[in-house]
Amino acid sequence: MNDRASQETVAEQHRLLTALLDGVSTPAEREQIVILLRQDAAFRHFYLERLELHALLAWQLRNGAAGGLPASLADGSTNPKTASLRLLCQRKSVQQTSRWRWQHIAACVATVLFVVLVGAWALRSEPAFVLMDVQGDVKLERNKVQVPVADNTVIKPGDLIITNWHSSAKIQCQRLGSTVQLNEESRIVLPLGSEKTFKLETGALDAVVAHQKSGSAVYFDTLESSTKVIGTDFRLVAEKNRTFLLMNEGKVEFKGAKESVPSVVKGQEMAVVSPDSKVWVSPRPVDGKGTGLRGDYFQGKNFDSFVLFQIDPQIHFIWKGVSPIPGKIPVNDYSIRWTGFIEPRYTETYTFELHADDFGYLWVDDKLVVRVENGKHFAASGSVKLTAGKKHLIKFEYIQLWGFAKAGLYWKSRSQPREIVPQSQLYPPVNKP
Repeated sequence: MNDRASQETVAEQHRLLTALLDGVSTPAEREQIVILLRQDAAFRHFYLERLELHALLAWQLRNGAAGGLPASLADGSTNPKTASLRLLCQRKSVQQTSRWRWQHIAACVATVLFVVLVGAWALRSEPAFVLMDVQGDVKLERNKVQVPVADNTVIKPGDLIITNWHSSAKIQCQRLGSTVQLNEESRIVLPLGSEKTFKLETGALDAVVAHQKSGSAVYFDTLESSTKVIGTDFRLVAEKNRTFLLMNEGKVEFKGAKESVPSVVKGQEMAVVSPDSKVWVSPRPVDGKGTGLRGDYFQGKNFDSFVLFQIDPQIHFIWKGVSPIPGKIPVNDYSIRWTGFIEPRYTETYTFELHADDFGYLWVDDKLVVRVENGKHFAASGSVKLTAGKKHLIKFEYIQLWGFAKAGLYWKSRSQPREIVPQSQLYPPVNKP
């Protein structure tokens, strides 16, 4: 910042404080002062000095200053505080009537009480954002520098929290009475200053927000939407060009980025918005009653030697140098075949996303939909049309050669936000020994 800009900034800060001490500041100016008190140490020091001087002026007026300036404010004094107080007394023209003096004293007392209360609120500690239940690769970005984080990490307003694949973290904010579960492959910016707006750049979160005071809602924004929350439990998913809101209980006001009037979304409802459409609200579909897929585990990369089977609730695994079943399956050179049925919630074209290191193949209704082979990203996707409520045949074959190992199965559609295919929608094969 150049000298001229710096001088203009200081002058503006002085103007704000003068208006506050004179009792003529606007609500917006008082809010700006609060933000400066929280973020600018130099301004806090200047604020406290002015508060001290203003209190001294009130004392001088209360004890009489008519007939001339007090001796302590004589022109010969070189004390900086005395000089500043002398200017204040001259500007206020202390040779006024007794009535004016008592009006000014009352205004001073009220102003001092106000600024002390505001100062006490503004100078208290920042909102306590704490990261809990950190799983996997979670990073904090501050000033464009990323660092890994662990449990009980205190994070600051304005920080960006990033979760990578197979990673998650819980953000707790006691002042807002809120808990935000940030799911994998997500990015969220914490509220800054006096704001109460979480900014979900991408990914998904589950939030439980305590009931807020009237007119003091918490906001969860994405590129496509804004969600005004008074107190509720919900999931928010930000995808490219689309945002999903899934309500569990309570209600929120939800609107698209280009809309001025929000839609009210209540418990057990969902809403979808995209850049070229308004908010669409509908009842949430009923989940299935699935228990998972059958997983047959083999030694050897070609399903050579069957070892055992188990019911896996969902396919979302990462094995870093460990066996999927220690003592029975080796760390390297094994294969797994998951079979059963999948039940979609909507009659739409679904996109399946397959993660596999090293190889993975997905069949739906005996049709090969996705193939992942030992490559750079170890992920691929494919689409197929499904019918709501119908149990479609599914098979996922996975092969691990050596080193890092992972397997994951996701789905999404026009109405279905991207998610790991949940246990409720997966069923093991019928009558298979």
